[in-house]
Amino acid sequence: SPQIFGQKKYEVTIDKELTPQKKPHHIIVSFVIIYTMIFFNGCCFTAVVPSVPFYLQVLHAPKEFLGWVVSFYSLGQIIGSPTGGWLSEKMSSQRILTISSSVGIVSSILYAVAPGYYCILFFAVFHGH
Repeated sequence: SPQIFGQKKYEVTIDKELTPQKKPHHIIVSFVIIYTMIFFNGCCFTAVVPSVPFYLQVLHAPKEFLGWVVSFYSLGQIIGSPTGGWLSEKMSSQRILTISSSVGIVSSILYAVAPGYYCILFFAVFHGH
């Protein structure tokens, strides 16, 4: 039934297509994908971040360079999070997740084969996306 607030009438409707009873499979698949991505991001922090000082040592980087690498990783998160949110309004969340994962994979590979320690800064920004 219509409800009146001030001079305008608002009608309350329920979208029956989005109820959990109709599409539980899609909701479960979405949660599995999201938690899998969270798991791999956690693995990145537990495996990659502790190895960064040793990797920089192999590349003959100065010791204070580690702080720059961590800062650039965070810079990538600062830029990537709002950008991803803005883009998710323009295109599907699945496409954003695919693009984000692809950028992460490519930047991780480039990070691993970086020719010099200054390249690490560039790849850390995209890895932090």
